[in-house]
Amino acid sequence: MKKVIFFLFVFLGLTSGKKPKVAIIGAGMAGLSTGNRFLEQKFENFEIFEALDRYGGRVFPVAYKDGFLQHGAQFINGDKNPLFDLADELGVVSDVYPDFGHLSDAVVRFGRCPVKEADIEAFRDFSEPLDMKYHDVAFSDEKKSYDETVKSMYDKDYAEFLRNQSAESGFRRNIFDSLSLTLRSYFEFEYAARWEE
Repeated sequence: MKKVIFFLFVFLGLTSGKKPKVAIIGAGMAGLSTGNRFLEQKFENFEIFEALDRYGGRVFPVAYKDGFLQHGAQFINGDKNPLFDLADELGVVSDVYPDFGHLSDAVVRFGRCPVKEADIEAFRDFSEPLDMKYHDVAFSDEKKSYDETVKSMYDKDYAEFLRNQSAESGFRRNIFDSLSLTLRSYFEFEYAARWEE
């Protein structure tokens, strides 16, 4: 109902010959991107109202020790995202982080377990090309992208990795299974679906 009222307000203002003035409530990403869209359309008769003393809405970094804590949105997912384009145009993109950065940059803690760093590195080497491989399937192999899920493709790749590592059972298998959970989380987040779907 609110969208209809807003549309009618703008429509009636445009058809009456008067230039309407639009109020944008909130300077979060939605409000800022709405203002940006107006500017793209050469419409400048708007004002953004924000209750707080800062812009950004849920994008709210707070300095902490040698870094930042985020109170809300932490990143813009995907360089094909319109919000990325907006942030890039505004010059506020501070860094582009690789999709698998959460794994390649991770510090893996394992307490007193006899985990070998070489196994962690072997898993990183195995997993690094998977995102691009599965992305290519999704965009260039129509049949396979309908017949397979990320999980079914991963299961095949993972079984081969385990064979190559001679780790199809036992302690090392448990280590690799645990590391696989990070990939599952990544793929489910990236594709906004369970990886077996």
